[in-house]
Amino acid sequence: MEIHGSIEHAHCLKCHREYNIGQMRETLFSQEVPHCKCGGVIKPDIVFFGEMLPQRDISASFEYAAECELFIAIGTSLLVYPAASLPLIAKENGAKLVIINREPTPLDSQADEVFRGEIKDIMKALDDA
Repeated sequence: MEIHGSIEHAHCLKCHREYNIGQMRETLFSQEVPHCKCGGVIKPDIVFFGEMLPQRDISASFEYAAECELFIAIGTSLLVYPAASLPLIAKENGAKLVIINREPTPLDSQADEVFRGEIKDIMKALDDA
């Protein structure tokens, strides 16, 4: 689940027109703040700090975490709640926990496997194994 949204999509805050990353690429590099043809600001469909997580997505994430057999946390500090509690819910319900991150996290000691470094380097090492 992409509970923090996806940079792949965006929308106009005024007219709600939808954009994909292909449409936004040129606009993002040519303007400080991208604007729609209607004059509204185009916002990526991601959750910024201070914004609320979509309730439907976070609820579904808690359900999936409770039912999964393997939980992989990639590129997260595991410091910001409620998302940081998802790996714990998975572990409490019998799932294996894998953490892939550049820096240590508070849940490393509870993980079944911890991988440090850049994701591309880790993926290459796993592929070579």
